[in-house]
Order: sequence, then C-alpha cells, then structure tokens
Amino acid sequence: MELKQSFKGFHQSIFDNDIGIIKVEFNHLNTLLTLPYHHGDPFDRLLISRDISEGLTPISTDKNFANYPVNVIW
Repeated sequence: MELKQSFKGFHQSIFDNDIGIIKVEFNHLNTLLTLPYHHGDPFDRLLISRDISEGLTPISTDKNFANYPVNVIW
C-alpha cells in the first residue's frame, strides 16, 4: 500500500477525524502466543488477542473469528 500524502499529512488526517490508534500491550502479545492457529492473517490474530485480553467484542464478517473464544458481532 502506498500513502498518497506525506506521513505528517496522514497523521493530521487521523487527528482531524478523531481516529484512535489501537495500542498493543504486552498482555495482548502474551494472549497472541497462546492462540491456536485458526487464522492466517497476523493483524486479525492481533485484534482477536486484544479482544480476548480486554474482554471486547469484535465486529467482523470474517468467519475465522468464530474459531476463537470471542463473541463476534455480524
């Protein structure tokens, strides 16, 4: 993927649109290391581990999420 604007402009767009950045904590990574390998997308696996660690409910149409101990919406 290629950014069509400078990184500074990208950062400003995130700020202007009140978009939050997901923090990755060590407990999320510890959970990630315990997950069975049902899903090949590393970013989705990180999201799943964060949701498990924080007790969050993911919203996704990805059927692989249902293979993990989360209550998926959608």
